[in-house]
Amino acid sequence: MMGDIVFVAGAPRSGTTLFRLILDNHPGVVNPGEFDFLFELVSDDGQLPEVREYAEWLSSHRIFLSHNLKVDLNLGYFDLVRSFVRQKAQPNCILALSVHRGHHKIPFFFPEAKYIHLLRDPRDVAVSTIPMGWAGNVYFGVDGWIETERSWDRLALKTEKYRTLEIKYEDLVLTPRETLRNVCNFLNIDFDTAMLDYPRRSTYVPIYESSVKRWKATVEPNDLAVLEYKVSAMLLDRGYELSGVQIRRPSRRELAVLWAKNLAYKWRFGARTYGIGIFFSEKIARALGIKWLSRQIRFAINEIDQLYLK
Repeated sequence: MMGDIVFVAGAPRSGTTLFRLILDNHPGVVNPGEFDFLFELVSDDGQLPEVREYAEWLSSHRIFLSHNLKVDLNLGYFDLVRSFVRQKAQPNCILALSVHRGHHKIPFFFPEAKYIHLLRDPRDVAVSTIPMGWAGNVYFGVDGWIETERSWDRLALKTEKYRTLEIKYEDLVLTPRETLRNVCNFLNIDFDTAMLDYPRRSTYVPIYESSVKRWKATVEPNDLAVLEYKVSAMLLDRGYELSGVQIRRPSRRELAVLWAKNLAYKWRFGARTYGIGIFFSEKIARALGIKWLSRQIRFAINEIDQLYLK
């Protein structure tokens, strides 16, 4: 048994970093950040990669490298993954790890874990992906949220209810104390006001309510109509209301235009952020399978990401 461990399951841009900082500011919780790299190479049915292949992949993985973890090649994959987690554990503290995708794989490795599902309105998530360069429009910007929520649904089917808690980003922002008291009750710890003092230890600003329902002021009705067509069932199932626009299925021509604009935006963003040489060299090296070159380029990209991502 690993001890008290909880995984925070939420899509990118759903408030997982904010929630991590809040949890980490509790004296009885440690949340070192994102740990998607534990499960990314594991197949959906639990098939494990070869350990040396995994170690090579990790050697240029920005987030893994930021954790300063020791890789013991004498361990099998299962034990190696659990060793990474043990290295981050602290005495008398709950260990909370943030994972954006592949949640249904976690029980293969940590059957004893608890889960907090952090949910945000997918329309706000879609809007938030565009400034990051991950998507060029909200229609494709919502894909990461869909992937996360489908993975969560698969996990929920095989996990006892008492080991899961769902909170909404909107509640965390609008009623933080009440929401965090529920979180602390779930974790069997006392609520501590220090949780809301996270700006003192980070570059993040205090919680601000304007981050809720930002999509209402930024998404055009035409874009909203096709976006809600794509996610309406999942949106309603998770307790969110539709906007009231007439939902419609995009035509093939419209889909082609959305796809082309999405790709063009991401390529422009990447070339501007990393430089044309680095951006296109990485794509060529990956397409040709030149591992040593891909690795060197990845290090250059990591340095740039480290400067701008938060």
